[in-house]
Amino acid sequence: MIQDVETDVKQALDYHQIEIEQLSKQILKWESECQIVEKSLSYEKDLEKKLETTCSQLELQFQAIQLENGNELEKQWENISNLKEQLTITACDIQQMQRRKNYLESELIIYGDLLETIKIKDQTAVFHKLSGNSTAKNWIIKGYTIGSIGIKESSLDGGYICLINHSRTKNIDISSWVLTHHVDFESTVQYQIPDGIQLQEGGEVTIYSMEGAKAANLPLFTHTISWSLQRKLVNGELRSW
Repeated sequence: MIQDVETDVKQALDYHQIEIEQLSKQILKWESECQIVEKSLSYEKDLEKKLETTCSQLELQFQAIQLENGNELEKQWENISNLKEQLTITACDIQQMQRRKNYLESELIIYGDLLETIKIKDQTAVFHKLSGNSTAKNWIIKGYTIGSIGIKESSLDGGYICLINHSRTKNIDISSWVLTHHVDFESTVQYQIPDGIQLQEGGEVTIYSMEGAKAANLPLFTHTISWSLQRKLVNGELRSW
């Protein structure tokens, strides 16, 4: 009886021993797996920390780049704004220069016309010595556009007087101009140029006295002989200039 009990107890002990051994092996296996899991978790934690550090660094770099790009973009916009302002100022300057140029061109034209169209009532043109009591012939030309018309020559014998148009760009109408003749401040003789007398650029008109017309074999009446740049008139009212 006792033997049977001992046998049962031994069998039970052996069975529990086997279970204990199996449990021990399982525990060892679990411990090994836990260590592996712990190592994996530790690696993952380290990796997570590294990733967090890297993310923080990248975020800081991104913020720095964003700030730098923002400043650079602001500078570029400022430069563009300055360039636009300079271009606007330059365009305004160019417009002002163009207006000034047009104004100056207009002024040149106006002053050029004024030089040729200014009124000159009395202007001494030429002096010649005379024989006898007469000391000089004083020519006074009255008219308009006197600036381009001058006396080219006047003969000493009083035969003629020659007027010339000094302008190289403009024909000048001298119709109805009056030549006034003074000799030693005595009586005045005036000669009015006939209508239709126009001097071309560089053109001339020679006005003969009666004596000059006779010497030049011209008829003793007022007339005109016309060439391209030369005209001849006869003053039938004056014996000698």
